[in-house]
Amino acid sequence: MNPVVRDMMVPVGASLREATRAIERGLTNTAFVVDGDSRLVGLVTDGDVRRAVLKDISLDVSVRTVMNTSPMTVSGTWDPAELYRTMLARHILCVPILEADRTVVDFIHLPALAETVEAAGGAAPEVLQERRVLVIGGAGYIGSALVRELLAHGYPVRVFDSLMYGEASLASLEGRPGFELIRGDTRNVEEISTALKGMSAVVHLGEIVGDPACQLNPDFTIDVNYLATRRIAEACRHMKIARFIFISSCSVYGAGDGLLDERSPLAPVSLYAKCKIEAERALLSMVGDGFHPTIFRLATVFGLSYRPRFDLVVNLLAARAVARGAIKIIGGTQWRPFVHVRDVGDVILQALGTPVDTVGGQIFNVGDDALNFQIRDLADFIRRAVPDVAIETEHGSNDARDYRVSFAKLRGALGSRRWRTIDEGIAEIKAAIEGGQVADYAERQYSNYLNFVGPE
Repeated sequence: MNPVVRDMMVPVGASLREATRAIERGLTNTAFVVDGDSRLVGLVTDGDVRRAVLKDISLDVSVRTVMNTSPMTVSGTWDPAELYRTMLARHILCVPILEADRTVVDFIHLPALAETVEAAGGAAPEVLQERRVLVIGGAGYIGSALVRELLAHGYPVRVFDSLMYGEASLASLEGRPGFELIRGDTRNVEEISTALKGMSAVVHLGEIVGDPACQLNPDFTIDVNYLATRRIAEACRHMKIARFIFISSCSVYGAGDGLLDERSPLAPVSLYAKCKIEAERALLSMVGDGFHPTIFRLATVFGLSYRPRFDLVVNLLAARAVARGAIKIIGGTQWRPFVHVRDVGDVILQALGTPVDTVGGQIFNVGDDALNFQIRDLADFIRRAVPDVAIETEHGSNDARDYRVSFAKLRGALGSRRWRTIDEGIAEIKAAIEGGQVADYAERQYSNYLNFVGPE
Protein backbone atom coordinates (compact mmCIF):
# COMPACT_ATOMS: atom_id res chain seq x y z
CA MET A 1 0.00 0.00 0.00
CA ASN A 2 1.21 3.49 -0.86
CA PRO A 3 2.04 5.06 2.55
CA VAL A 4 0.36 8.32 1.49
CA VAL A 5 -2.94 6.42 1.28
CA ARG A 6 -2.89 5.83 5.04
CA ASP A 7 -2.95 9.57 5.65
CA MET A 8 -5.93 9.94 3.34
CA MET A 9 -8.02 7.28 5.11
CA VAL A 10 -10.73 7.80 7.71
CA PRO A 11 -12.84 5.08 9.34
CA VAL A 12 -16.45 4.79 8.35
CA GLY A 13 -17.51 5.93 11.82
CA ALA A 14 -15.50 9.17 11.61
CA SER A 15 -16.95 12.65 11.75
CA LEU A 16 -16.86 15.11 8.89
CA ARG A 17 -14.31 17.09 10.90
CA GLU A 18 -11.95 14.09 10.93
CA ALA A 19 -12.43 13.67 7.20
CA THR A 20 -11.48 17.32 6.73
CA ARG A 21 -8.20 16.71 8.54
CA ALA A 22 -7.48 13.75 6.24
CA ILE A 23 -8.22 15.92 3.21
CA GLU A 24 -5.75 18.52 4.46
CA ARG A 25 -3.07 15.85 5.03
CA GLY A 26 -3.29 14.49 1.51
CA LEU A 27 -2.34 15.92 -1.86
CA THR A 28 -5.60 15.52 -3.73
CA ASN A 29 -8.35 17.27 -1.69
CA THR A 30 -9.81 13.78 -1.10
CA ALA A 31 -10.37 11.41 1.83
CA PHE A 32 -11.02 7.67 1.53
CA VAL A 33 -13.68 6.34 3.91
CA VAL A 34 -12.82 2.73 4.77
CA ASP A 35 -13.91 -0.11 7.02
CA GLY A 36 -11.67 -1.88 9.53
CA ASP A 37 -9.96 -3.87 6.77
CA SER A 38 -9.12 -0.78 4.66
CA ARG A 39 -11.87 -1.59 2.18
CA LEU A 40 -13.38 1.42 0.46
CA VAL A 41 -16.83 2.47 1.65
CA GLY A 42 -16.99 5.96 0.18
CA LEU A 43 -15.14 9.09 -0.86
CA VAL A 44 -15.25 12.68 0.49
CA THR A 45 -13.77 15.69 -1.27
CA ASP A 46 -13.01 19.25 -0.26
CA GLY A 47 -16.02 20.30 -2.34
CA ASP A 48 -18.30 17.98 -0.35
CA VAL A 49 -17.14 19.62 2.88
CA ARG A 50 -17.65 23.15 1.55
CA ARG A 51 -21.16 22.33 0.37
CA ALA A 52 -21.96 20.92 3.81
CA VAL A 53 -20.72 24.09 5.51
CA LEU A 54 -22.88 26.24 3.24
CA LYS A 55 -25.89 24.13 4.21
CA ASP A 56 -25.09 24.71 7.91
CA ILE A 57 -24.29 21.01 8.40
CA SER A 58 -22.12 20.54 11.48
CA LEU A 59 -18.63 19.15 10.97
CA ASP A 60 -19.35 16.83 13.89
CA VAL A 61 -21.89 14.76 11.92
CA SER A 62 -20.95 11.37 10.50
CA VAL A 63 -18.91 11.40 7.32
CA ARG A 64 -21.66 9.18 5.89
CA THR A 65 -23.81 12.31 5.64
CA VAL A 66 -21.90 13.68 2.65
CA MET A 67 -19.68 10.90 1.28
CA ASN A 68 -20.01 9.54 -2.24
CA THR A 69 -20.82 5.84 -1.86
CA SER A 70 -20.30 5.06 -5.56
CA PRO A 71 -17.07 6.82 -6.56
CA MET A 72 -15.11 5.97 -9.67
CA THR A 73 -12.43 3.34 -8.93
CA VAL A 74 -9.99 1.18 -10.88
CA SER A 75 -8.43 -2.22 -10.30
CA GLY A 76 -6.36 -4.65 -12.30
CA THR A 77 -5.06 -3.20 -15.57
CA TRP A 78 -6.30 0.03 -17.08
CA ASP A 79 -5.50 2.30 -20.03
CA PRO A 80 -3.93 5.58 -18.79
CA ALA A 81 -5.07 7.60 -21.82
CA GLU A 82 -8.67 6.39 -21.57
CA LEU A 83 -8.76 6.94 -17.80
CA TYR A 84 -7.32 10.43 -18.28
CA ARG A 85 -10.05 11.38 -20.74
CA THR A 86 -12.75 9.99 -18.43
CA MET A 87 -11.46 11.78 -15.33
CA LEU A 88 -11.15 15.03 -17.26
CA ALA A 89 -14.65 14.79 -18.70
CA ARG A 90 -16.18 14.03 -15.29
CA HIS A 91 -14.04 16.58 -13.39
CA ILE A 92 -12.57 13.86 -11.16
CA LEU A 93 -9.29 14.70 -9.47
CA CYS A 94 -8.55 11.44 -7.64
CA VAL A 95 -9.44 7.80 -8.33
CA PRO A 96 -8.70 5.05 -5.76
CA ILE A 97 -6.94 1.90 -6.93
CA LEU A 98 -8.52 -1.17 -5.32
CA GLU A 99 -7.66 -4.82 -4.87
CA ALA A 100 -10.33 -7.38 -5.75
CA ASP A 101 -11.71 -7.21 -2.19
CA ARG A 102 -11.98 -3.37 -2.45
CA THR A 103 -8.92 -2.75 -0.28
CA VAL A 104 -7.44 0.64 -1.14
CA VAL A 105 -3.79 0.22 -2.17
CA ASP A 106 -3.04 3.42 -4.10
CA PHE A 107 -4.65 6.27 -6.02
CA ILE A 108 -4.43 8.07 -9.34
CA HIS A 109 -4.04 11.85 -9.28
CA LEU A 110 -5.12 13.67 -12.41
CA PRO A 111 -2.06 15.97 -12.79
CA ALA A 112 0.34 13.04 -12.42
CA LEU A 113 -1.71 10.98 -14.87
CA ALA A 114 -1.63 13.85 -17.37
CA GLU A 115 2.17 13.86 -17.24
CA THR A 116 2.24 10.08 -17.73
CA VAL A 117 0.00 10.27 -20.78
CA GLU A 118 2.00 13.12 -22.27
CA ALA A 119 5.34 11.36 -21.66
CA ALA A 120 4.00 8.29 -23.46
CA GLY A 121 3.16 10.40 -26.49
CA GLY A 122 -0.55 10.37 -25.84
CA ALA A 123 -2.63 13.18 -27.28
CA ALA A 124 -4.15 15.34 -24.59
CA PRO A 125 -7.70 16.59 -25.20
CA GLU A 126 -7.93 19.92 -27.00
CA VAL A 127 -8.96 21.75 -23.83
CA LEU A 128 -5.54 20.99 -22.32
CA GLN A 129 -3.37 21.46 -25.38
CA GLU A 130 -2.10 24.58 -23.61
CA ARG A 131 -1.65 23.26 -20.09
CA ARG A 132 1.30 24.83 -18.32
CA VAL A 133 0.01 27.93 -16.59
CA LEU A 134 1.98 30.65 -14.84
CA VAL A 135 -0.13 32.39 -12.21
CA ILE A 136 1.48 35.69 -11.26
CA GLY A 137 0.20 36.61 -7.82
CA GLY A 138 -0.93 33.05 -7.12
CA ALA A 139 -0.57 33.40 -3.34
CA GLY A 140 -3.20 36.13 -3.15
CA TYR A 141 -6.92 36.24 -2.49
CA ILE A 142 -8.04 35.16 -5.97
CA GLY A 143 -4.84 33.39 -6.96
CA SER A 144 -4.75 30.90 -4.08
CA ALA A 145 -8.23 29.65 -5.02
CA LEU A 146 -7.48 29.67 -8.75
CA VAL A 147 -4.28 27.65 -8.37
CA ARG A 148 -6.14 24.83 -6.63
CA GLU A 149 -8.84 24.86 -9.30
CA LEU A 150 -6.25 24.62 -12.07
CA LEU A 151 -4.44 21.75 -10.35
CA ALA A 152 -7.72 19.94 -9.82
CA HIS A 153 -8.35 20.09 -13.56
CA GLY A 154 -4.97 18.75 -14.54
CA TYR A 155 -3.07 21.94 -15.27
CA PRO A 156 0.55 22.02 -14.08
CA VAL A 157 0.87 25.38 -12.30
CA ARG A 158 3.85 27.59 -11.58
CA VAL A 159 3.19 30.47 -9.16
CA PHE A 160 5.29 33.62 -9.33
CA ASP A 161 4.66 35.84 -6.33
CA SER A 162 6.50 38.40 -4.21
CA LEU A 163 4.77 36.86 -1.16
CA MET A 164 4.01 40.34 0.15
CA TYR A 165 1.19 38.81 2.16
CA GLY A 166 3.05 35.62 3.08
CA GLU A 167 2.87 32.11 1.70
CA ALA A 168 0.47 30.47 4.15
CA SER A 169 -2.23 30.39 1.46
CA LEU A 170 -0.14 27.91 -0.57
CA ALA A 171 1.47 25.94 2.28
CA SER A 172 -0.77 22.90 1.82
CA LEU A 173 0.29 22.61 -1.83
CA GLU A 174 3.96 22.05 -1.08
CA GLY A 175 5.09 18.79 -2.66
CA ARG A 176 1.94 18.42 -4.71
CA PRO A 177 2.58 17.06 -8.23
CA GLY A 178 2.30 19.73 -10.88
CA PHE A 179 2.80 22.65 -8.46
CA GLU A 180 5.79 24.98 -8.33
CA LEU A 181 6.33 28.23 -6.40
CA ILE A 182 8.86 30.91 -7.36
CA ARG A 183 9.32 33.97 -5.20
CA GLY A 184 10.12 37.02 -7.26
CA ASP A 185 9.40 40.62 -8.21
CA THR A 186 7.36 41.44 -11.31
CA ARG A 187 9.56 44.52 -11.84
CA ASN A 188 12.59 42.27 -12.35
CA VAL A 189 12.75 41.37 -16.05
CA GLU A 190 15.24 38.54 -15.53
CA GLU A 191 13.11 36.87 -12.85
CA ILE A 192 9.98 37.17 -14.96
CA SER A 193 11.72 35.76 -18.04
CA THR A 194 12.86 32.74 -16.03
CA ALA A 195 9.36 32.17 -14.68
CA LEU A 196 7.86 32.32 -18.19
CA LYS A 197 10.07 29.56 -19.61
CA GLY A 198 8.05 26.52 -20.64
CA MET A 199 4.69 28.16 -19.96
CA SER A 200 1.76 27.94 -22.35
CA ALA A 201 -0.49 30.51 -20.65
CA VAL A 202 -0.21 33.32 -18.12
CA VAL A 203 -2.78 34.61 -15.63
CA HIS A 204 -1.66 37.97 -14.27
CA LEU A 205 -2.97 38.77 -10.77
CA GLY A 206 0.28 40.16 -9.37
CA GLU A 207 -0.58 43.78 -8.66
CA ILE A 208 -1.25 46.11 -5.73
CA VAL A 209 -5.00 45.68 -5.26
CA GLY A 210 -7.48 48.18 -3.91
CA ASP A 211 -7.73 51.96 -3.86
CA PRO A 212 -6.35 52.50 -0.30
CA ALA A 213 -3.31 50.23 -0.77
CA CYS A 214 -2.45 51.86 -4.11
CA GLN A 215 -2.42 55.32 -2.55
CA LEU A 216 0.21 54.36 0.04
CA ASN A 217 3.02 54.60 -2.51
CA PRO A 218 1.79 55.91 -5.89
CA ASP A 219 5.16 55.54 -7.64
CA PHE A 220 5.43 51.90 -6.54
CA THR A 221 1.85 51.29 -7.66
CA ILE A 222 2.55 52.67 -11.13
CA ASP A 223 5.72 50.56 -11.39
CA VAL A 224 3.92 47.35 -10.42
CA ASN A 225 0.42 47.83 -11.81
CA TYR A 226 1.28 49.42 -15.12
CA LEU A 227 4.95 49.31 -16.09
CA ALA A 228 5.59 45.75 -14.87
CA THR A 229 2.38 44.52 -16.49
CA ARG A 230 3.47 46.00 -19.81
CA ARG A 231 6.93 44.42 -19.57
CA ILE A 232 5.45 41.02 -18.69
CA ALA A 233 3.14 41.18 -21.71
CA GLU A 234 6.04 42.18 -23.97
CA ALA A 235 8.02 39.20 -22.68
CA CYS A 236 5.08 36.87 -23.37
CA ARG A 237 4.75 38.19 -26.88
CA HIS A 238 8.48 37.73 -27.49
CA MET A 239 8.33 34.16 -26.12
CA LYS A 240 5.27 33.31 -28.24
CA ILE A 241 2.96 32.73 -25.26
CA ALA A 242 -0.40 33.35 -26.88
CA ARG A 243 -2.73 33.18 -23.88
CA PHE A 244 -2.44 36.03 -21.42
CA ILE A 245 -5.31 36.68 -19.01
CA PHE A 246 -5.13 40.06 -17.30
CA ILE A 247 -7.32 40.75 -14.29
CA SER A 248 -8.71 44.25 -14.45
CA SER A 249 -11.61 45.77 -12.51
CA CYS A 250 -15.05 47.25 -13.06
CA SER A 251 -13.80 50.16 -10.96
CA VAL A 252 -12.60 51.62 -14.29
CA TYR A 253 -16.22 52.75 -14.80
CA GLY A 254 -15.95 55.02 -11.75
CA ALA A 255 -19.31 56.75 -11.61
CA GLY A 256 -21.53 56.02 -14.56
CA ASP A 257 -25.23 56.18 -15.45
CA GLY A 258 -27.35 53.27 -16.58
CA LEU A 259 -26.21 49.72 -17.21
CA LEU A 260 -22.57 49.89 -18.32
CA ASP A 261 -20.93 47.48 -20.74
CA GLU A 262 -17.44 47.07 -22.16
CA ARG A 263 -18.03 49.94 -24.64
CA SER A 264 -19.14 52.45 -22.00
CA PRO A 265 -17.04 55.54 -21.22
CA LEU A 266 -14.47 55.06 -18.48
CA ALA A 267 -14.42 57.42 -15.51
CA PRO A 268 -11.72 56.29 -13.05
CA VAL A 269 -11.74 57.93 -9.63
CA SER A 270 -8.60 56.31 -8.21
CA LEU A 271 -4.99 55.55 -9.10
CA TYR A 272 -5.85 51.85 -8.97
CA ALA A 273 -8.47 52.25 -11.72
CA LYS A 274 -6.26 54.58 -13.80
CA CYS A 275 -3.44 52.02 -13.81
CA LYS A 276 -5.90 49.31 -14.86
CA ILE A 277 -7.01 51.40 -17.83
CA GLU A 278 -3.46 52.12 -18.95
CA ALA A 279 -2.53 48.44 -18.62
CA GLU A 280 -5.59 47.46 -20.68
CA ARG A 281 -4.63 49.89 -23.42
CA ALA A 282 -1.07 48.63 -23.49
CA LEU A 283 -2.21 45.02 -23.80
CA LEU A 284 -4.67 45.72 -26.59
CA SER A 285 -2.00 47.62 -28.50
CA MET A 286 0.09 44.41 -28.58
CA VAL A 287 -2.61 42.12 -30.01
CA GLY A 288 -1.33 40.14 -32.97
CA ASP A 289 1.82 38.27 -33.92
CA GLY A 290 0.67 35.27 -31.87
CA PHE A 291 -0.25 37.28 -28.75
CA HIS A 292 -3.93 37.21 -27.73
CA PRO A 293 -4.53 38.80 -24.32
CA THR A 294 -7.90 38.51 -22.60
CA ILE A 295 -8.92 41.25 -20.16
CA PHE A 296 -11.37 40.46 -17.37
CA ARG A 297 -12.92 43.40 -15.55
CA LEU A 298 -14.03 41.91 -12.25
CA ALA A 299 -17.05 42.95 -10.26
CA THR A 300 -16.43 43.57 -6.53
CA VAL A 301 -15.22 40.22 -5.23
CA PHE A 302 -16.50 38.52 -2.07
CA GLY A 303 -16.33 35.14 -0.35
CA LEU A 304 -13.82 33.06 1.58
CA SER A 305 -10.47 32.12 0.07
CA TYR A 306 -7.22 30.53 1.20
CA ARG A 307 -5.83 34.03 1.74
CA PRO A 308 -8.90 35.65 3.37
CA ARG A 309 -9.56 39.35 2.92
CA PHE A 310 -11.74 41.47 5.16
CA ASP A 311 -11.15 44.79 3.43
CA LEU A 312 -13.84 43.94 0.87
CA VAL A 313 -17.30 45.28 1.61
CA VAL A 314 -19.33 42.03 1.78
CA ASN A 315 -16.65 40.17 3.71
CA LEU A 316 -16.08 43.06 6.11
CA LEU A 317 -19.74 43.59 6.90
CA ALA A 318 -20.32 39.85 7.37
CA ALA A 319 -17.33 39.51 9.67
CA ARG A 320 -18.32 42.51 11.79
CA ALA A 321 -21.87 41.29 12.08
CA VAL A 322 -20.79 37.86 13.31
CA ALA A 323 -17.91 38.99 15.54
CA ARG A 324 -19.33 42.25 16.93
CA GLY A 325 -23.05 42.05 16.34
CA ALA A 326 -23.16 45.48 14.70
CA ILE A 327 -22.39 47.02 11.30
CA LYS A 328 -22.46 50.46 9.72
CA ILE A 329 -23.64 51.16 6.17
CA ILE A 330 -21.96 54.30 4.85
CA GLY A 331 -23.87 56.07 2.11
CA GLY A 332 -25.75 53.14 0.69
CA THR A 333 -27.25 54.39 -2.55
CA GLN A 334 -24.16 53.68 -4.64
CA TRP A 335 -24.39 50.66 -6.95
CA ARG A 336 -21.89 47.83 -7.20
CA PRO A 337 -21.76 44.53 -9.09
CA PHE A 338 -20.52 41.55 -7.06
CA VAL A 339 -18.85 38.23 -7.87
CA HIS A 340 -17.72 35.33 -5.70
CA VAL A 341 -13.97 34.67 -5.57
CA ARG A 342 -14.36 31.06 -6.73
CA ASP A 343 -16.55 32.12 -9.64
CA VAL A 344 -13.67 34.29 -10.81
CA GLY A 345 -11.47 31.19 -10.81
CA ASP A 346 -14.10 29.22 -12.69
CA VAL A 347 -14.32 31.87 -15.41
CA ILE A 348 -10.53 31.97 -15.81
CA LEU A 349 -10.44 28.17 -16.01
CA GLN A 350 -13.17 28.19 -18.65
CA ALA A 351 -11.39 30.87 -20.66
CA LEU A 352 -8.18 28.82 -20.70
CA GLY A 353 -10.11 25.98 -22.31
CA THR A 354 -11.92 28.18 -24.84
CA PRO A 355 -10.49 28.71 -28.35
CA VAL A 356 -8.26 31.76 -28.27
CA ASP A 357 -10.14 33.24 -31.24
CA THR A 358 -13.23 33.46 -29.01
CA VAL A 359 -11.69 35.29 -26.07
CA GLY A 360 -8.39 36.72 -27.31
CA GLY A 361 -7.90 40.45 -27.83
CA GLN A 362 -11.10 41.31 -25.95
CA ILE A 363 -12.40 42.82 -22.72
CA PHE A 364 -15.10 41.08 -20.65
CA ASN A 365 -16.91 42.20 -17.54
CA VAL A 366 -16.97 39.26 -15.10
CA GLY A 367 -20.03 38.76 -12.93
CA ASP A 368 -23.78 38.39 -13.26
CA ASP A 369 -26.48 41.00 -13.87
CA ALA A 370 -28.49 39.62 -10.96
CA LEU A 371 -25.66 40.53 -8.57
CA ASN A 372 -25.86 44.29 -9.14
CA PHE A 373 -26.89 45.80 -5.79
CA GLN A 374 -26.86 49.06 -3.91
CA ILE A 375 -24.59 49.03 -0.87
CA ARG A 376 -27.60 49.46 1.43
CA ASP A 377 -29.04 46.21 0.05
CA LEU A 378 -26.19 44.35 1.77
CA ALA A 379 -27.83 45.06 5.13
CA ASP A 380 -30.70 42.74 4.17
CA PHE A 381 -28.29 39.93 3.28
CA ILE A 382 -26.43 40.39 6.56
CA ARG A 383 -29.65 40.40 8.58
CA ARG A 384 -30.73 37.09 7.05
CA ALA A 385 -27.52 35.45 8.26
CA VAL A 386 -27.28 37.33 11.59
CA PRO A 387 -30.86 38.23 12.58
CA ASP A 388 -29.89 40.10 15.77
CA VAL A 389 -27.31 42.37 14.14
CA ALA A 390 -27.56 46.09 14.90
CA ILE A 391 -27.40 48.15 11.70
CA GLU A 392 -26.45 51.82 11.63
CA THR A 393 -26.73 53.93 8.49
CA GLU A 394 -24.48 56.92 7.92
CA HIS A 395 -25.51 59.21 5.09
CA GLY A 396 -22.81 60.49 2.79
CA SER A 397 -19.71 58.66 1.60
CA ASN A 398 -16.19 59.50 0.45
CA ASP A 399 -16.40 56.69 -2.10
CA ALA A 400 -17.32 58.21 -5.47
CA ARG A 401 -17.71 54.87 -7.26
CA ASP A 402 -21.25 54.17 -8.40
CA TYR A 403 -21.94 51.79 -11.28
CA ARG A 404 -24.17 48.98 -12.50
CA VAL A 405 -22.69 46.61 -15.05
CA SER A 406 -23.89 44.37 -17.87
CA PHE A 407 -22.32 40.93 -18.24
CA ALA A 408 -24.05 39.97 -21.48
CA LYS A 409 -20.81 39.81 -23.47
CA LEU A 410 -19.32 37.21 -21.11
CA ARG A 411 -22.48 35.07 -21.38
CA GLY A 412 -22.26 35.27 -25.15
CA ALA A 413 -18.66 34.05 -25.19
CA LEU A 414 -18.64 31.47 -22.39
CA GLY A 415 -22.34 30.64 -21.98
CA SER A 416 -24.64 30.84 -18.98
CA ARG A 417 -23.65 29.43 -15.62
CA ARG A 418 -24.81 29.35 -12.02
CA TRP A 419 -23.22 32.15 -9.99
CA ARG A 420 -22.68 31.87 -6.24
CA THR A 421 -24.86 34.25 -4.27
CA ILE A 422 -24.03 36.86 -1.67
CA ASP A 423 -25.94 34.72 0.86
CA GLU A 424 -23.49 31.90 0.17
CA GLY A 425 -20.49 34.17 0.60
CA ILE A 426 -21.78 35.50 3.91
CA ALA A 427 -22.44 31.94 5.10
CA GLU A 428 -18.80 31.07 4.39
CA ILE A 429 -17.54 34.05 6.38
CA LYS A 430 -19.89 33.28 9.24
CA ALA A 431 -18.78 29.63 9.39
CA ALA A 432 -15.08 30.60 9.28
CA ILE A 433 -15.41 33.02 12.19
CA GLU A 434 -17.71 30.90 14.34
CA GLY A 435 -15.60 27.82 13.67
CA GLY A 436 -12.35 29.54 14.65
CA GLN A 437 -10.80 29.36 11.17
CA VAL A 438 -10.46 33.15 11.38
CA ALA A 439 -9.59 34.18 14.93
CA ASP A 440 -9.71 37.96 14.41
CA TYR A 441 -10.90 39.35 11.11
CA ALA A 442 -9.35 42.75 11.98
CA GLU A 443 -5.77 41.43 11.98
CA ARG A 444 -3.51 43.19 9.50
CA GLN A 445 -2.89 40.00 7.51
CA TYR A 446 -6.46 40.17 6.19
CA SER A 447 -6.12 43.68 4.75
CA ASN A 448 -4.17 44.73 1.65
CA TYR A 449 -3.89 48.22 3.11
CA LEU A 450 -2.75 47.29 6.60
CA ASN A 451 -0.41 44.56 5.40
CA PHE A 452 1.14 46.58 2.58
CA VAL A 453 4.88 46.17 2.05
CA GLY A 454 6.48 48.79 -0.16
CA PRO A 455 9.48 48.56 -2.48
CA GLU A 456 12.77 47.17 -1.25
